[in-house]
Amino acid sequence: MEQHPERLRAVLDCMIFLQGAARRESPAGACLDLAEESVIELCVSSAILAEVEDVLARPSVRRKFSALTDRVVADFIEVVMGFATVIDDVPREFTIERDPKDEPYLNLACRSGADYLVTRDNHLLDLAECSDKVGLAVSQKFPRLRIVGPVAFLVSVGHRLKAGC
Repeated sequence: MEQHPERLRAVLDCMIFLQGAARRESPAGACLDLAEESVIELCVSSAILAEVEDVLARPSVRRKFSALTDRVVADFIEVVMGFATVIDDVPREFTIERDPKDEPYLNLACRSGADYLVTRDNHLLDLAECSDKVGLAVSQKFPRLRIVGPVAFLVSVGHRLKAGC
């Protein structure tokens, strides 16, 4: 899989997309801005985009974030598709028994050769600790993958940009 050598590659989980769509001035919005500005390469799959679109259309989400109208969501998905790298051939490398909904994000990060999986999900963040067999297997098979929250991601990217990496 070809990767742009000068850009970090990242996968964002659904909550990052939700927060970024609802509040572009948030850390999650800043993560999306980095992708839109081609500072990083954002990897998505059609399945992940479908989940994001589904979550953004949920009545409970719309009540909480009234700015997320049908038009705003459709435009958001279209814009993301315009700057993201879509990878649909994603094998099931890892299974996460305690939260199978997290698997598409982890497996896409592994398949794409991502440097970062950006999430607020505690189950995924726990994998970074390598305290269970899945986390340990991920760290051994994909040692460059970092699973971090959006603020830690922004700090890391900022440091790398300042260092000229």
